Amino acid sequence: MNRRTLFFEALAGVAAFSILTGCQPFQRESRVAMHADSYRAASSSVQGLISQGRVEPGMTRTQVYLALGVPDRIKREIGSPQVVEEWTYEGRPERNFTLLFRLGILQEIRGNDGEAR
Repeated sequence: MNRRTLFFEALAGVAAFSILTGCQPFQRESRVAMHADSYRAASSSVQGLISQGRVEPGMTRTQVYLALGVPDRIKREIGSPQVVEEWTYEGRPERNFTLLFRLGILQEIRGNDGEAR
């Protein structure tokens, strides 16, 4: 095998490992690059959370998207004076939670047991 073949095999292995283990730093970096203005507008503490793939109440939908990516499900309630959204992430132990937004701001993080975290 030549060096080029080894490089591409190693790159494919890293990509497969990232996908199988749920490791998303490359995807997060890509999202941040595509939404650089939103990232730069965030406070340094929110930028740190995004970089770590973490979220806290008070973050915007865009900031949460940058940190976690697209949720598995989105439920919207538009009938009330406030637009309410629930974003659900599921499928792995570390990603089984629902985020509650009001007017585009994260209000609450709920685990599978319905408890607020």
